[in-house]
Amino acid sequence: MQRVLILFFLISCLMSSVEGQQDTSYWEQYDATAFEEADNTANSEAEYFDLLASVLSNRRRQGPLTRSLAYNYHTFARQLRIPRPELALTYIDTALAMKTEIGDIKRDIAQSYYAKGRILTRLGNHQRALRTYNLALRLMDEAFTEQDSIPDLARRLAYFYVEAARSARENGNYALANLRLKQIPPLSEIYDNPQTTYSAELIQADVYSDLGAHQAAVTACQRLEAMPYYSTAYIDDQAALHHNKGIFYNRMNRASEAEVSLRKAIALNSEANNKQNLSFTQSSLVRSLNLQGRYAEAEAEFLACLSTLEGVYANGKAPVWGEIYARAAITQSLQNNFTRADSLLRLSVIGLMAEPAFQGPADLPVIEGATIYGQEDMWEMLTSKRDMLIRAYEQNARPDGLELALATCHTIDTLLRYNRSQLSLTSSLGQLIRLEAGEYTQAVDLALRLYRTTGEQRYLEEAYQFVSGQKSNLLQRYLISPNLAENMGVPKELIEKKSDLEIKVLMMEEALAEAGAADKPALRDSLLRLNAIADDLRRQLEVEYPAFTRALRGFPPIAAAEAAATMEENQLIIEYFLSADSIYTFTLSKRDGVSVIIVPRPDNLTELIGTVVNQGAGATALYELLVAPLLAGKPAITRLQFIPDGDLWKIPFAALKRGEDFLIQDYAISFAYAAPLLFDRQLADRARARELEYLGYGISYENLQRGLTGSGLRSADYRDLRAMGQLPFASKEVQRAAELMGGLPRLDHEASLTNFLRESAGANILHLSMHGLLRPNPMESALVFTGDGEEEFALLEMKDVLGGNYPSELTVLSACHTGGGTLQTSEGMQSIGRAFTAAGSRSTITSTWAARDESTHDILGRFFEELKGGAAKDIALQRAIKEYLAAGTAADRRPDHWANLTLTGVVTPIDEKMPWWPIGVAGVAFLVGCAFGMRRLTTNT
Repeated sequence: MQRVLILFFLISCLMSSVEGQQDTSYWEQYDATAFEEADNTANSEAEYFDLLASVLSNRRRQGPLTRSLAYNYHTFARQLRIPRPELALTYIDTALAMKTEIGDIKRDIAQSYYAKGRILTRLGNHQRALRTYNLALRLMDEAFTEQDSIPDLARRLAYFYVEAARSARENGNYALANLRLKQIPPLSEIYDNPQTTYSAELIQADVYSDLGAHQAAVTACQRLEAMPYYSTAYIDDQAALHHNKGIFYNRMNRASEAEVSLRKAIALNSEANNKQNLSFTQSSLVRSLNLQGRYAEAEAEFLACLSTLEGVYANGKAPVWGEIYARAAITQSLQNNFTRADSLLRLSVIGLMAEPAFQGPADLPVIEGATIYGQEDMWEMLTSKRDMLIRAYEQNARPDGLELALATCHTIDTLLRYNRSQLSLTSSLGQLIRLEAGEYTQAVDLALRLYRTTGEQRYLEEAYQFVSGQKSNLLQRYLISPNLAENMGVPKELIEKKSDLEIKVLMMEEALAEAGAADKPALRDSLLRLNAIADDLRRQLEVEYPAFTRALRGFPPIAAAEAAATMEENQLIIEYFLSADSIYTFTLSKRDGVSVIIVPRPDNLTELIGTVVNQGAGATALYELLVAPLLAGKPAITRLQFIPDGDLWKIPFAALKRGEDFLIQDYAISFAYAAPLLFDRQLADRARARELEYLGYGISYENLQRGLTGSGLRSADYRDLRAMGQLPFASKEVQRAAELMGGLPRLDHEASLTNFLRESAGANILHLSMHGLLRPNPMESALVFTGDGEEEFALLEMKDVLGGNYPSELTVLSACHTGGGTLQTSEGMQSIGRAFTAAGSRSTITSTWAARDESTHDILGRFFEELKGGAAKDIALQRAIKEYLAAGTAADRRPDHWANLTLTGVVTPIDEKMPWWPIGVAGVAFLVGCAFGMRRLTTNT
C-alpha cells in the first residue's frame, strides 16, 4: 500500500505538467508530504535517500518554485550531511539558489548558508566553511535590524557565532575565533540557550590550548563541569569535555591528572557505545601513561585500542590507527627497544599513507573526498621517529642517529609545505599552525647541534634554510589564504575540477603501486591520461589566472652562498627566529655569508616592545639585545634589513636608541617577509617594463561629513572615517610625487576605485594616499577610495587586493594601518601591505599605525626626491627621515610621528638597470655563434 501511495505521488507530479500548474498553496501542501511518503515507503536509509532524491527531482521539474520546495532541499541537505556530505553540498547549493530566486527572507537564506558551512566542515574544507559562515553572519546581522522576532534571531545568531568560531579556529585564525566567541554573551541576554553557551566555552578552551594557555583551557573545562547544563548534556558531549581536559593536562605534562580525566571519558564513551570516540580517548591515555613511565600499562591500553578500532574502521585507514601505533612506538623507544619501535612506526605509516610503505618525503596522507586524513597523526609519527633516532644516538645504538633525525626534520618540513600548496584548495590550513613553530625550533636546534659537533658549514646553512623556509611556508599560507582562488576570479567549476583531478591522480598512483604485473600497463595508461588532463588544466590556469598560479607556486629555497654573493658590501640581512627560551639571529652578508648568534629570550620581551614608541627602557634594551651584537666588527655595514618573527614584528626598529641617536640616523632600515622574496628573479622581471612610471591616488576627504549615509559603507566604517577626519596633505603629497617622478596623479573625485582597478596593474610605482580601515577580520581591512555615482566612497578590501595583480616595483601606501593588523601565529602582521606583496609588488612602504598627515607628507616628499636622484629605496627613506628629524621640533621627533613608515621588500633603486655583464656575455655569444655559423656555411659550400 505504501509503494502505491508513493507511485500515486509521482504520477500526480507528472499529471500536473499536463493539466497546468495549480495555485501556490496547493503546491506548498503537496511539498509537505514528500518526506512523510519517502519515510513510509523506504525499507532502508539508502533507499530512503534515493527515493526522496527522485521525488524532489521530479517535483522540481513539474511544479512551480515555492518556499516549501526550497525548504525541502534545505532539509534534505541537512539529513545528508553526516552520511553523504558531498551530495548534501549539491542540495544546499540548490536550496540557496531557490531561496535567492524567490526573494526569501534574509534570516532563512542565512540559515541555509549556516547549513552549508556545517557541510563544508564535515568535508574538511574549513577555508570555504569560514567564508560561508561569514556570509551567514552578514545576512543575519542585516535581518536583526529588519525583523521583529528578535529573541529567535538572537538564538540563531548565537549558534551561528559558535560554528563560525569553530571554523576560524580550524583555520588557525585565533583572533577571529575569539572575536566570534565574545559576540555570543550579549545575545544570551536576549535569548539564553545553555547548549550554545556550553559549546562556546568548549571552543574557547580549545583556542586557549592551541595558543599555549593550557591552564586557562583546563579552567574553562572546570567551569563547564560546574554549569547546570552539564548534568543534562548528552553523554557524548560530557565525554568530549573530559577527553579535551585530559589532552590539555597532557600538554602541560601533568599526566596523572590527564589520566583521571581520560578514564572518565573512556567510561562515558563506553556507556554511550561510541567506539570511535572511545578509540581516540584510549590513544590519548597511552600518551598519558608514557609520560608517567608506566610502559606495561601503556602497552595494554594500546592493545585495547586496537581491539576497539577493529570494530570501527574495517579498512584500517583512519587517523587514529597511525596515532596509536606512533604512541606505541614511543612506549618502546622510551624503553630503548628501538627495533620494536621502528617496526611500530612502519605500521603507523601504513595506517596513514595510501601506499603500504613509506618511500620518501613526497608521500601524502590518505585522501578521501575533500578531507586530508592524518595530518596531525603523521606529524606525531614523524616526530616520534625523530625523537627515537636522537635517543638511539645518545644511547650509542645508532651512530648515524643525528643525521637521520635531521633527515626526518626535512620530511616534516615537506609535510608542512604540502599542507600549504599541493592540496591548498581542499585542506585546512590551521591544523598544524600551533605545532609548526616548535617543529622548526627542533629542526634548527638539531642542525646547529651537528654544526657544533662536526664544524661543517653545511649544517649551519641547513639551520638557516629551516628558518627562512618556515617564513616562506608562512608567507605562502598567507598567499593561499581562504578562498584565494575565488578572490582571484577562478570559476568554481575549475576549482572543483582541479581538486578532483589531484585526488584522482593520487588514487591512481596508489592503485598502480599495489597492482599486479598484468594490471600495471592499463593503470599506467590511465594515469598518463589523467596527468595529461591535469597538465592541460594547469596550463589553462597559468594563462587565464596567472596571479593564482603564481601564489600556488610559492618560493624556492635560497642558497645562502649564492644569495650573499649578490648583496652589496654594506648590506646585512638579519633574520630572527623565536623559540620558547631563546632568540636565534641569523645574518647574511657578502663578506661573511651566513652566521648565527643565540641570545636568551627575556621574560619581559612583550613589555619591552611596548615601550619603544614612547622611548622607554625597551628602546635601548632591545637595541643592545637584538642589534648591537650583530654590528660588532662590521664598520662597513650601513644598511640593515630585518626579517622579524612573532612579536618582533611589533618593534619599530628605526626608533631603537643607539646612544643618543635613533637607529635610523646611523643605518638605512628595511624589512622583508621572507628571504626568498628578496632573491626571486621572476618577481623582479614582473616588476620591470611597466606602461606608466608613476600612478598616484590622493584623497583629502573634504566632503567627509556630508552625505556619508549615501555610501555603501557599514555603520562602523562611517564612525571610523569621521574619527579620522580630513587629510588636507594627501592630495598635495601625490601631486608633488607625480611632478618629481613624471606620472599620473588622480586626486579626490578622480581617485575612484573604478579608475584604480582599471589603471593600477600598469604602474611601476603605485602611490595611495588615503584612509585605511583596520578590521578584526584581516580580510575585511580596507583602503577608502572615492566612489562612483551615488556612492561617495568605495572600499578595496584586503581580500580584493589578494585577488588583484599589482606587479609594481614599489607600492607606497600612505594610509593608516596598512602595515598593521592581526598578528597571526608565528608569521607577522596580516596587513594590506602584505597583501600587495602577495599580489606582485616587489616592495612596499606602509604605515604600521595611524599616520600623521603632515609628517607623512614631508617625509615621503623628500623620499621621492631621493628616489628620483637614483638612491636605493632604503637609503632614500633613511635620508628623508633624517632630514625630517633634523628640521623638526621636539614634538616632531617623537617616534609615533614618523616611525610608522616602514619599507618592506627589495631595496634596489627604482631605476635599477640590468648589469652590463649579461649584455656583454650575450653579445659575445652572439658574435661567436655568427662566426661559427659562417664557418660551417663556408665549409659546406
